[in-house]
Amino acid sequence: MRRNPELEEKPNHAHYPACLGRKTEIEKQSVQIFIYTALTFLALGIFSFMGVKFAVFGTLAELIFDDNDVASAIFQEIEFACVIVLSLLGCTKRKIFDFIVMLIYSLLLIMTILFREYPLDPLLFIISIGGLSKSIFAYRMWTDYEQLMETEGYPIFSVLLAEQEQKMNNSASHFAPVSSQNTTDTDTNLGTVISKLAGGSGTAMPSIAPVSLPKSTYTQKRYFPDAPKESGILASPMKFDEK
Repeated sequence: MRRNPELEEKPNHAHYPACLGRKTEIEKQSVQIFIYTALTFLALGIFSFMGVKFAVFGTLAELIFDDNDVASAIFQEIEFACVIVLSLLGCTKRKIFDFIVMLIYSLLLIMTILFREYPLDPLLFIISIGGLSKSIFAYRMWTDYEQLMETEGYPIFSVLLAEQEQKMNNSASHFAPVSSQNTTDTDTNLGTVISKLAGGSGTAMPSIAPVSLPKSTYTQKRYFPDAPKESGILASPMKFDEK
């Protein structure tokens, strides 16, 4: 089946605008085909109630019912209704029905040119030209819509929604939780470094008990003239190797 290169999927949803525009255009054309077909064939149905026959439709009715005019008229009405229903189905996702309607208009146009059996066949000729002008691109509509249904983003093709979804996915990945194993490993490494700096060999930090020393350990006393309390310099019990 024919493929439209303009509707091919592209990175970062770049195909969305073209696909949405084409989808909207096809659906609008389908509605136009239905409205035109419904109005014209309803008008033909009114003439059929008056006993008027038309090319193709009237010929097929005569082949089935011979000279029974009432049965032929009813059958012709059913034929007109079937064409209207086909055009209505073309407004759904199945655009192949628009293509079938286009084939019917083409057949009517050819038959009214080659064979003019009934008085109002020129009217059917004009209607066929109008219907063919509305549905001339029905095959392209059909193939493009089939391609659109298989394309990423159908049926909305909304750039805003795609960007919003992408932002939400990025936010979820950005705030991913840190595993407890990584945290434990970090704490262990930090304890090892501190232990080595303190001269130890283990991974746990050395515990230091509080030291309470009597006043006799002060090596030097200082007095402040305005303060009733005395303070001193505490000699550290820790010893360092001198090199």
